[in-house]
Amino acid sequence: MFLLLKRIILFLFFLFTFLPTYSQEIPLQIGYYAPYGVQYGGKIGTTFTYKNWPTDSTHTQWNHQFQIGPQLAYFVFPQVQQNILINAEFLFRTQKTGSRFYPLGTIGLGYMISIQQQDGTIHLGTGKVTHNTKTLHQFVPTVNLGFGVDPKKHLGFYFKAFYGGKTIIKEENEALFGAEVGLHIVIKKTNQ
Repeated sequence: MFLLLKRIILFLFFLFTFLPTYSQEIPLQIGYYAPYGVQYGGKIGTTFTYKNWPTDSTHTQWNHQFQIGPQLAYFVFPQVQQNILINAEFLFRTQKTGSRFYPLGTIGLGYMISIQQQDGTIHLGTGKVTHNTKTLHQFVPTVNLGFGVDPKKHLGFYFKAFYGGKTIIKEENEALFGAEVGLHIVIKKTNQ
């Protein structure tokens, strides 16, 4: 677990080292992440615009963007399971010129580490329960549909519903579905 924590911290260090050189605005998304509706957690991420198709004539009033969004999520099913998800979303969003509202569709490709409590033993003298744990490493592709409202100055919001699967070798695959709602924060850099 310590090695995993070191890798996540290293990933976040490189991500936030690269962000200040990217542009004058740093987009940050912080959300409530709820797989299956009964598990709960949080997600943090950012987005980079890879391709932008702006309006090029008077009769076209829609902008289209293809963005890449690295993300990190942590969610739990209390007393049963803890999960860490390292995810990359590939977003396509379309937006009417002058509007803050936008629909979006994304494909997510993630890697999830699940720490599950298995059977346990009870110490008859103290009543203390000791659980055996199992760590699963899973590939998690998802499809996400949702909408968002761009920040007017610094703050906007978004909502996404997702469906996908947890794929693991030598184990039965499971569906993964749920919803995510959060804030879209824009941190503007000041010129020094």
